[in-house]
Amino acid sequence: MDPALQEKYPDIKSYVGTGVNDPSVYLRFSMSPIGFSSMITRSGISEFIEPYTEDRAVYAVFDSNARRGHDKESFECATPEKVVAKDSEKKNSAVNKKLAGFNVFRLAITCTGEYAQYHLTATGTPATATEAQKKAVVLAAMNASVTRMNSVFEKDLSLHFNLVANNDAIIYVDPATDPYAASGEQNPQAQTTITSIIGSENYDMGHIFDKEDGNGYAPGDICDNGTKAQGWTASNFPEGDTFDIDYVAHEMGHQLGANHTFSYNTASGNIASLVEPGSGSTIMAYTGITVNYDVSIQF
Repeated sequence: MDPALQEKYPDIKSYVGTGVNDPSVYLRFSMSPIGFSSMITRSGISEFIEPYTEDRAVYAVFDSNARRGHDKESFECATPEKVVAKDSEKKNSAVNKKLAGFNVFRLAITCTGEYAQYHLTATGTPATATEAQKKAVVLAAMNASVTRMNSVFEKDLSLHFNLVANNDAIIYVDPATDPYAASGEQNPQAQTTITSIIGSENYDMGHIFDKEDGNGYAPGDICDNGTKAQGWTASNFPEGDTFDIDYVAHEMGHQLGANHTFSYNTASGNIASLVEPGSGSTIMAYTGITVNYDVSIQF
């Protein structure tokens, strides 16, 4: 998180570590009043610790082989394929900032009231809680997702995402009053909301988290100020490894300019990028969700 946001929410933390005897072992974990979440990557396998019971008093420890493919809902990414052009005039200022060797992107995440209500219900937050207390719960969930996504983007692209200083201003906890309408319209609405409240000059990428059937649509281009907040990810279970990595990181990959890489459906877009057999086995593919064409159930 941005230092100003961290100062406002000192109980929401994110940590990173590497193995003492084996530097290739990589650890990411987050802590907050709503719980603990971690991801350890070693020898190509990811190991997780996540809340298991509704009251979050019991945690489960498992690896990616034990779970991947068993908790995935039907997911459809509607992002159109595109040719990524090199346009020096459209570069934003993100690459001018460095942190421990990473390019730092200022990430603004907004959400629908349905997403917020999912986490408020999951954590047992009472309806009588103040709006500030409810926003803190939702921000903690967002921080857990960003912590896990950073484990991928740092290793693969040397990118680190920080939530912007006033990210809590674009968290909406009531479905009846949030600025987001029916499915399919959230992207332009998120662009308008994030830019008007955060300010175009104060963020590098925007995204919206939603709770509904698994879908994603990210037509935005982070190098274009007019579309850099057009990225949407939805799931009926908007937390944990599947949501954070399979869905959100996939859609954010589109915002960074990546196309789909699976080859099971050649009618889906840019043939030049369809380099993986069948469903594919990387983040920009459809790993474990094509059924008849799955070559892997995990990354």
